Amino acid sequence: MKRKIGSLTGLRFVFVTLLFLHHLDMFSDLAIEGYDEIMSYFVEGSISVDFFFILSGFVVSYAYLSKMEDREISSPTFLAYRLCKLYPLYLITWIGAVLIYSGKEYLLGNLCSPQFLVGLFMLQSYVPVDGFAFWGNGAAWSVSTELFFYAAFVCLVRLSRKERTNVFLFLLGIVLLNSFVVGNETPVANWLYYIDPVFRLLDFMAGMLLYEWWAAMKLGPTNQPTNQPTNQPTNQPTNSHPYPLLFWRRPPSVSCCTPWRSP
Repeated sequence: MKRKIGSLTGLRFVFVTLLFLHHLDMFSDLAIEGYDEIMSYFVEGSISVDFFFILSGFVVSYAYLSKMEDREISSPTFLAYRLCKLYPLYLITWIGAVLIYSGKEYLLGNLCSPQFLVGLFMLQSYVPVDGFAFWGNGAAWSVSTELFFYAAFVCLVRLSRKERTNVFLFLLGIVLLNSFVVGNETPVANWLYYIDPVFRLLDFMAGMLLYEWWAAMKLGPTNQPTNQPTNQPTNQPTNSHPYPLLFWRRPPSVSCCTPWRSP
């Protein structure tokens, strides 16, 4: 098992706090003096969602990228593991939120509604219609989007580093072109830029590429097998990497390793 990266835990705390404070705007109806002014400082706290999607790409790559490239874990096994980890807690909190906010009668009266069925199968992020993404548990859409990331991950691991970078740049170009041509005034703009799993894949892939950049920096010659005696200096700096960063892919002869896991 790979060791946890402590600095990421600290970042999680910071962005979870910002997101929590952002969602306290639900109490604005209480008309507390000065409350809206205080909440104005956290109006952009929703940007924490971007951080967590990027972090997800980094952490999933850290845990599974090399194992799936080396076929230690199959794609069905990866997807089954992630789904079993996500769905039980998702279902409990989703139904619990409906009961708390709307009551048992409302839940029972909507068991056959499209919103309930879509949310039950974690598909609410795919419906660009008001009343779907935030139905029941308003935060659950992010789990629906995250599940799409996992499905995309099993395809992205089959590509080389250069190909993944090209997919990222292509997707970035599509998002930017759409923002200039279509703009933010369309009826589905909020869904498209904030919820849409395809557009949000850009965040996840940014995390994947950040991981590969981080791993390339960590995998120096001191961590790689060498035929030279240990008492003889090498010709390469200890902090450099012998392969170009953007187009680097681990050669078959080099085992996957980290500073705390020897090859």
